[in-house]
Amino acid sequence: TVADCRLRRLAHSQEARSLAAAEARRKGMRAVVQRVLSASVEVEGQVVSAIGPGLLVLVGVHEADTSSDADYICRKVLNMRLFTNEKTGKAWDQSVMQRNFEVLLGNTMQLALSTSVSAMA
Repeated sequence: TVADCRLRRLAHSQEARSLAAAEARRKGMRAVVQRVLSASVEVEGQVVSAIGPGLLVLVGVHEADTSSDADYICRKVLNMRLFTNEKTGKAWDQSVMQRNFEVLLGNTMQLALSTSVSAMA
């Protein structure tokens, strides 16, 4: 019936909006975090940045990202409990800030690329 067709069309459009919103959320800023004993960045054989114990963070920025997205990622990385508490021995208990460790940040385009099937077509 006509009413059934309208309901199916409405459900389809709501599903499409829902999928579009989910895809928009997936395209946001992303970070890959690695605990390291040391890390460095070399350009043409010259070390341009180096750290001791801490975190190597590769960040993918999307064109729609804002400074509030960057603030969120920064807070999240600095407060992640990834290190053992040396006083208690409890694993995954302290952040890079609590341990006074360093962070080496790198930018990578691959993290911001879409991996959806429609983007690959």
